[in-house]
Amino acid sequence: MIREVIVLAGGFGTRLASVVQDLPKPMAPVAGKPFLQYILDDLSEQGMQRCILAVGHLRQVIMRYFGDVYAGMELVYSEEEEPLGTGGGIRQAVGYLQGDEAFVINGDTFFGVDLRSLESFHHSHDGSLTLALKKMYRFDRYGTVETDDSGSITAFLEKQYREEGLINGGVYCLHRSVFTDDLPKVFSFEKEVLEVQFREGHLFGQESEAYFIDIGIPEDYERAQTEMLSRPAFDASWTLFLDRDGVLNTRIPGDYVRNPAQLDILSGVPESLAALSEIFGRVVVVTNQQGIGKGLYAEDDLALVHEKLMQSVRQAGGRIDAVFFCPHLSGDPMCDCRKPAPGMAMQAKKHFPEIDFSRSVMVGDAASDIRFGRDLGMYTVAIQDFPIILADESAPTLSAWATSLKQMKFL
Repeated sequence: MIREVIVLAGGFGTRLASVVQDLPKPMAPVAGKPFLQYILDDLSEQGMQRCILAVGHLRQVIMRYFGDVYAGMELVYSEEEEPLGTGGGIRQAVGYLQGDEAFVINGDTFFGVDLRSLESFHHSHDGSLTLALKKMYRFDRYGTVETDDSGSITAFLEKQYREEGLINGGVYCLHRSVFTDDLPKVFSFEKEVLEVQFREGHLFGQESEAYFIDIGIPEDYERAQTEMLSRPAFDASWTLFLDRDGVLNTRIPGDYVRNPAQLDILSGVPESLAALSEIFGRVVVVTNQQGIGKGLYAEDDLALVHEKLMQSVRQAGGRIDAVFFCPHLSGDPMCDCRKPAPGMAMQAKKHFPEIDFSRSVMVGDAASDIRFGRDLGMYTVAIQDFPIILADESAPTLSAWATSLKQMKFL
């Protein structure tokens, strides 16, 4: 089992100069503490015992702040007296390893990858180097990576605008043998190592839905301030409200889930609800179901759909305490329960008087879900591929949001 990690902490932070001065980029303050501290905390929680910090620019700031031991990890400093390039810096740090394998982490990016999963994937493919990949949407800042069904990387594509694609998330699992004796003192890891391993067929990639933030530009640095601070400390006094279609199960375009056979529960949802059930006192589903009002299915049919959903969640060790639905047509002047109207929330509070809307979270994939939550004073989470709905935060899937909660120490 790999217990050593190299963190690349020598960045100059040129693009952050307008907002962060006289600090190495990984020490940029985020929500009251250095960005690097979030990375080291996560590494410690994942069982790392020895961390080699590859430092250069203003390295004394890092060395004075963290010392030789942090969060139970031994800290070793690989000091660059002159810039060695990304490859030279990693190779020098590899010289401090006690074993042959290690994880390598970018110090200006937080990507909460499950390192044990990455290690298992790496060993199962018998490769020399494995990348953690992150799916991004509507972006032009990063180059993209393509893989085949086995996880073997088949292409690196240049930066350009893309609707979606996998990027190199800056987390690696590698064997020291990737650094051959013929490499120069100063070299690029991307050009001289990744591309060589790619050509030789030894390079693999594993996609992760884990929380990702890169503080390399001022806009994302500011976003990190919000995302790493403003999320409340959820506990059993909080209630989790969930929309159904698009959050828990696949939405059927132009139609409705009319019977259990049509219910396609999204990947990871039962397991995510098992984890979320451990923290939230109540878990409640609120769903607009105007298909009933249109006469397409009956309330008894809907009950069978929800029993299938709840049974799947129970089998994974989680729970849904109740499901509330609105059967009325959109625009019905007598309806007070179709989201964003508050009726279903009021029904939930009648069933569970301890519910406090100011200590509740609404997770949905539509503007009506977010308005429903905001109007009641709830914390709101938009499930969406890219930010289009004004919510307190967003995530591509419920599973990704649950994972980010765990990584930010709320589970």
